[in-house]
Amino acid sequence: MQNQINMNLKLRIKQLVFFTFILVGSIAFAQQSVSGTVSDNEGPLPGVSVIIKGTAQGVVTDFDGNYTISVSNQEAELVFSYLGFLTQEITVGSNSNLDVQLIEDVQGLEEVVVTGYGTQKKATLTGSIATIGGEALEKSSSPNLGTALAGKVAGLYIDTGNGAPGADNPAIRVRGTNTFNNSSALIVIDGIPNRAGGLARINPADIESISVLKDASAAIYGARAANGVILITTKRGKKGDAQVKITSNYGWQNFTTVPDMLEGAEYMDLVNLLNVYKLPTNEWTAANAVRGQPFTRPNGEVLNPTYSTDRIQNTAAGTDLWNYPDTDWMEEVQRKNAPTTRQNVQVSGGNDDVTYLASFGFLRQDVNFKNAPKGFTQYDLRLNLDAKINDFLSMDVGLYSRQEENLTSTNAPANVFNDLVRQYPWFPAYWPTGEYGPDIENGNNPAIRVTDSPGYNNRSTNFVQSNIGINLKVPGVEGLLIRGNVSYDKMNFDQKLWQRPWELYTWDGINKDSSGLTAAQRGPGDPSLTQDHTTLTDITATVNASYEKEVGDHYFKVLGGITREESEQSFMRAYKRFFLSNDLDQLSFGGQDGQFSQGTGYEIARLNYYGRINYTYKEKYLFEALFRYDGSYLFPEDTRYGFFPGASAGWVVSEENFFKDNVSFLDYFKLKGSWGQLGNDNVAPFQFLASYGFSATGLGDVYTTAYETKVPNTNITWETQTSANFGFDLRAINNRLSLGFEVFRNLRENILTLPNKTLPSYSGITPPAQNIGEFENTGIEITAGFNGETNSGLTYNFSFNVSDSNNTLLFVDEPDFADRPWQRETGGELGRPLLYSFDGVFRSQAEIDSESLDYSGVTPLLKPGDARVADINGDGKITPADKQRTGGSAFADTQFGFNTSLAYKNFDFNMYWNGAAGGFNSYEWSFMSGTLANVQRDVFDRAWSLDNPNAPAPRLADRGDQWYSGQTDYALITRDFIRLKSLELGYNFSEEISSKIGAQSIRLSVSGTNLITITDFPFDPEILQSGADINNTRNAGGGAVNNGGAYPLLKTIITGVQLTF
Repeated sequence: MQNQINMNLKLRIKQLVFFTFILVGSIAFAQQSVSGTVSDNEGPLPGVSVIIKGTAQGVVTDFDGNYTISVSNQEAELVFSYLGFLTQEITVGSNSNLDVQLIEDVQGLEEVVVTGYGTQKKATLTGSIATIGGEALEKSSSPNLGTALAGKVAGLYIDTGNGAPGADNPAIRVRGTNTFNNSSALIVIDGIPNRAGGLARINPADIESISVLKDASAAIYGARAANGVILITTKRGKKGDAQVKITSNYGWQNFTTVPDMLEGAEYMDLVNLLNVYKLPTNEWTAANAVRGQPFTRPNGEVLNPTYSTDRIQNTAAGTDLWNYPDTDWMEEVQRKNAPTTRQNVQVSGGNDDVTYLASFGFLRQDVNFKNAPKGFTQYDLRLNLDAKINDFLSMDVGLYSRQEENLTSTNAPANVFNDLVRQYPWFPAYWPTGEYGPDIENGNNPAIRVTDSPGYNNRSTNFVQSNIGINLKVPGVEGLLIRGNVSYDKMNFDQKLWQRPWELYTWDGINKDSSGLTAAQRGPGDPSLTQDHTTLTDITATVNASYEKEVGDHYFKVLGGITREESEQSFMRAYKRFFLSNDLDQLSFGGQDGQFSQGTGYEIARLNYYGRINYTYKEKYLFEALFRYDGSYLFPEDTRYGFFPGASAGWVVSEENFFKDNVSFLDYFKLKGSWGQLGNDNVAPFQFLASYGFSATGLGDVYTTAYETKVPNTNITWETQTSANFGFDLRAINNRLSLGFEVFRNLRENILTLPNKTLPSYSGITPPAQNIGEFENTGIEITAGFNGETNSGLTYNFSFNVSDSNNTLLFVDEPDFADRPWQRETGGELGRPLLYSFDGVFRSQAEIDSESLDYSGVTPLLKPGDARVADINGDGKITPADKQRTGGSAFADTQFGFNTSLAYKNFDFNMYWNGAAGGFNSYEWSFMSGTLANVQRDVFDRAWSLDNPNAPAPRLADRGDQWYSGQTDYALITRDFIRLKSLELGYNFSEEISSKIGAQSIRLSVSGTNLITITDFPFDPEILQSGADINNTRNAGGGAVNNGGAYPLLKTIITGVQLTF
C-alpha cells in the first residue's frame, strides 16, 4: 500500500513539473506598454501598486509616482492600490498613457460589517464586533472551521476535546467563560440562528466573512446572546461574466505529538521497583540491590520478582520476539502520513438582474491508525441566488446540502488512543508471523480494535437547509425597506453500530511459527446491531422593516422585526442480536430474543420581537440603541418572556478641530462604549414540569407503577447577563498602523443551580434547579496591525491580537465552610480543584522521623518519596481539611494570535502563530495506576526513586499506595503553548501562462498546519482529554486527569492548485 502511494505521488509530481514546463516554455505574446503617473491631491505617490487584474503581474510607482507596465491586450484592467486610498480599476483600452489620481480612504471606513439583522459601515460601529474574511480561513488548510478560527479573532476562545477526523468539534467561547452552565456562543448562518451542524464543518471556501458580536451589540439576539454571537455570511454571486474556480488540495497528516512511554525492559524494572516500595523501609536497600532476583527477607521469606533479570535483559536485547516481545504500541498501530484531500469547484457570475454562486466541495480524512476503516468523508453543495424583480422588489435564495459519513471501528479512535497509552509494552500487538497478539483486557488488543474486524460504527448525517428572502423598497418612501425571510432546514442522522466477535491468538510457547498459535474468540458472544435514526426539522420566519435617512449632517436608521422559530425532533432506535452470521449486518437477519425498539420526540417554539436605532452626526458622534423581547417554550407562562435592552455610543475624536490641530500624528481615533442585558436559555428544557417514569415490581403478579423523576420549579426563568464594554480604535502613520483596545465586564445573574446547602446530596432529596447563581467575567482585548509596501514591490501585513479574561464565581449555594473557607468555590475562579499544597518530598527515613506534622489522617505510614504537604489550618495534622482551592478550570484564560502576510511579484507567503496561557490539567499522578498500565518516560524520570533520590516529584506507586501524593498541586500544570498554526507559500503564474489554457489565473501552493509547537505541556496543549464540555463549564475543572490518551490535533502538509477561468 505504501509503495503504491509513493508511486502515485511521484507520478503526480512528474505530471506537475511537465505541465509547468510546457506552460513556461510556450510564452509568445505581443505586448502593449502603458505608462503614467499616480498622485493624490497633494502630489505624486511613490510605492503605489499597479497590478493587471486577475494576475499577480504588476509594478510599483517610483519616487515621482511614475510607472510603466506591459499588458497583453486592450481589454486588460489595471488595479491601482495604495494603503490609505481607495482602490481604482481602469481598463487600458487603446491608451498608452494613463494618469491616475487616488482618493483618500481614511482607514477603510466605508467597509461594511455584518451585524445582527443588517450591516453597518465600520466607521459607525460603536459595539465590540470583530470580523475576519473568508480568504484568511481558506489559507488555514484546516478541515475544521472551528479550529481554523483559533487565535484569529480577539476574544474568541477555541478548545477541542478530540482531534479525530469527524469528531473534532471545538468548544467556542466568546470572551472566555461567562457562566457555570452552558457557555457556548450562538451561531447565526446567513441570518438564521442555531442552524443544525453549527460552523465546524462549513466549507471555508463558501464563507464571505465572519463577525463576532461580543458585547451589548449581541442583545438584538436576546435570550441566546449572553455567550456572544457569531455571524457567518456565505459568498454570493457578483455581476460579471461567469467565473469558475477549481481548487484541488492533497496532503498528508500525522499526530502533532504522541506520548513517549517506557520500553518493555524499563517497565518491567519499574514494576519490580514498585514491589520494593511495598516492603518495610528498612528492607528497601537490600531488596533494591537484588532487584529482578529472588530476595530473602530478614524473616526468611523468599520473594520472587515479578520480572526476572534474565527476562528483562532478553527483552531489552530484542532478539527473540516470541518469548520476549517489546512493543511500542504507538509505533505498531499508528499510520503515518495518512492522506487527506479537499476539492472545491465554485461558479459565480450574473448580470444587472440576476447573480448566482454555486459551490461544490469534497473532503476526505483518513484515521491515523493502520487498517482502520475509511474515516471521515464530507460532500457539500451550496447555491446562492439574487434576483432583481423590478426597481422595488428583489429576492434572494439560499440552498445548502451537506452529507457527512464517519466510518470508524467500534472502539472510537479517541478511545483507542487512550488504550495505546495504557497497554503493557511486553504484550505483542502482532506475533512475528503477522497474526494478532494475545488477549489483553478482555480482548482489547488495540491492533485489532482499530480495524473493522470487531465490527464498525457508521454515522451518517445529512443536512438540507434552505431560505428565501423578499425585499421591498416601498415606492414613494425612499429609505424604507421591508424584508421577509423564511428558512426550512432538515437534518437526518443515522447510526449503525455493528458489533461482532473477533479472534486473537495465543502462543503455545514452543513452536515459533503459525502452528504454535491458537485462535480464540473474544468480544461479544454473538453479533448485535443497533440502528438509530434522528430527524430534526427547523422552521424560522422573520419579517422586519428598516428606514434610513440622511438630513444634512444627520443620519439615522430604524429597524424593527419579529421572528418565530419552530423545531421538531424525533428519535428511533432498534436493536437485535443472535444474527445468522458475523457478516449479515441487516436487522432482518437478527433473532427475536433480546430485540427491542424505542423512540422519543419533542416540539419547541420561540417568538421574538426586536428593534434597533442608529444615529450619527457627521460620522463623528455615534449612537445605537436596541432591544429584544423574547418568548421561549423553556419557561412557564409567568416567566416566559424576557426584555433585553442595549445601548452604545462612539465619538470619533480625530474629527474634532482641536484634535486635528494638536495630535496630527494620529490619523484616526475613536472612543466607544456599550451597555446591555442579554439572556441565556441554554438550559435543560421543561424544568417547570414534573416528569414521571415507570417501574415494574412484584413477586407474583407484576405491577407497573409511575414515579416522579423530576421535581418541578414553577418559577424558573432566564439567566441574565449585564455587559459593559469600553474601548478605542486608532490609526497612525498614514493609516498603516492600527491599534484597538477594549475592556469589559460581564455580570451573570439568575444562573440555574442546585441548592446544595439547603438540600445537600446526602439528604436523599434531589431538588429542582433554582435561579440563584451569580458569576462575573472581566478582561481586556488588544489588537494591532501594521501594513505597507516597499519601493521594490514587497507588500506586508502584520497583525496581532491578545485576549485575557478572568472569571469569579460570586455565588453558588454551597456549605459555609466556616472552619476552612479556603475550600469554598465562591470568590475564586471557576473550576479550581481541591488539592493539597505540595511542599517537597520526604527524601529519607530520617526526614520522616524528624517530621512534626501528623500525617495519619491521610496515610497509615509515611515512606521515603512521599509528598510533603502544607498544614493549611495550622492544627499540626494533615487531613482533608488542608486541601484548598487552587489553579483554575481546564479552559485557557489568555489567547493570542500573530499573522504575517507577504507578497512579492508572483509569490505570496502567510504565516500564522497562535497560543494560549492558562487551562489546567492534572498530569503526573494520573499514572499512579502502577502495574495496571504503562508509564510515560517523563513521569518516570522526574519521580523520586531509590536510584534518583533528588528528583523533584513524589515516587511512583502501585495503585492505592500513598494515594494522597496524587492529590497535591504538584501535578497541576497549565496548557501554555505557542504554535505555528498555519504556513503557506503560493505562486501565481502570469497572465501569459494562465491564458494558454484559457484560465484567468493559476496558483500553486504548499501549506501546513500545526507544524511547530512550543510548550512544556507533555501532550497536545490544544486538546482537553476530559472533553471540552462548555455545556457545563463548572464540571470542566482543572483537576481533570490527562495521561496523553486523547487523539491529538493533526500536523498536515498540503499541496494545492487553484485554476480560475
